Amino acid sequence: MSGEPDQYVPEMCEIWGAVLDGPVGPDDDFFTLGGDSLVAVEIEIQVEQRLGLEIDFADFFAAPTPRQLTLTAHARSIDGNQTGAGLGQP
Repeated sequence: MSGEPDQYVPEMCEIWGAVLDGPVGPDDDFFTLGGDSLVAVEIEIQVEQRLGLEIDFADFFAAPTPRQLTLTAHARSIDGNQTGAGLGQP
């Protein structure tokens, strides 16, 4: 993931909204929105396909908002702990 992580927050919100079937703001809580393990898996798939980032279910507990999840995924990509596919990464 190249660039500033905040530039990807709107797309993260869009992904969450599509999966949760409603509008999602950058600081909306995954669990308050009704998120569960099945929803998390669908978001994980969409995030990997659209943003090229790998997240896992535990990330939803540590970073339960779209903004926090984007920052977590961005930090992981910088640290080299994910595949780096997509968004300008090899």
